[in-house]
Amino acid sequence: MKNTCFSWHRFWNLCQKEMVESWKTYVLRFVLMYGVLVIAFVINGFSVYNESRSSWYVQRGLTTDPAWDSIFHIMIIGLFIFSCISASLIMDRMKTKTSSLSVLLTPVTPFEYFFSRWIVFTAGFLAVYLVAYTLADWTRVLFFLMKAPEGMIVEPASLHHIVSVNPFGIFKDEDGASRVAGFIMGYFFLQSFFVLGSSIWPKNSFLKTFAAGILLIIVFALIGQACYALGGVRSANVEMTSEVGNLIAGLIMGGFILANWALAYYRFKESEIINRF
Repeated sequence: MKNTCFSWHRFWNLCQKEMVESWKTYVLRFVLMYGVLVIAFVINGFSVYNESRSSWYVQRGLTTDPAWDSIFHIMIIGLFIFSCISASLIMDRMKTKTSSLSVLLTPVTPFEYFFSRWIVFTAGFLAVYLVAYTLADWTRVLFFLMKAPEGMIVEPASLHHIVSVNPFGIFKDEDGASRVAGFIMGYFFLQSFFVLGSSIWPKNSFLKTFAAGILLIIVFALIGQACYALGGVRSANVEMTSEVGNLIAGLIMGGFILANWALAYYRFKESEIINRF
């Protein structure tokens, strides 16, 4: 290979190979995700569209679907959970010697393989999840059009309400923009953390990374509490506006995200066969 870093031709052929060989697995995962969302939406609908709330709903004169608020919260929770599971599967083919040899003997560079998996399990996952959410929401609407009490409005939830300033928006106060930015950074940080965990522990990656994350949270909480108890936080006479604080937090979070992805790549690159001899 003349180009030992990245070649679009090799990368495209690798992506085609991945899709052809693994399309059944991807379809099954999509159906599972869709099914879990449908079950959650239907259970939530039964608690919302009932006779006891129907009179309250009609008396208030509301003109929107009462399930929207909880639907959005379920959607966000599902996004974080499924994104972590998806990221933990990025190196699932390195679990056994046979499958890892098959991966490492593929005539592509480590960066091309890692980048192809990253696209599928991060950017690709996000697109697939939005499709699954939309289909699950329409399934909820079709189901409850026949089940909801008379006078109850059942409509598909629009995605723009998640970030818009309206009664059903999750980010509905004056700090909505900063909350959206924080949400995006938190999403990519969690996913990058599980990508790193998958590179370190190909076997049982989700459970091991989750346990490591809980341990790190406990350690940092104890360190922070100890620093506060020693007066380190109270003795610092530093005034900082919320904008500057958000900017610094965003830069720190972005640094952690890039570091996690970089460490995951170099951890995978260590598995390259030529380095074993």
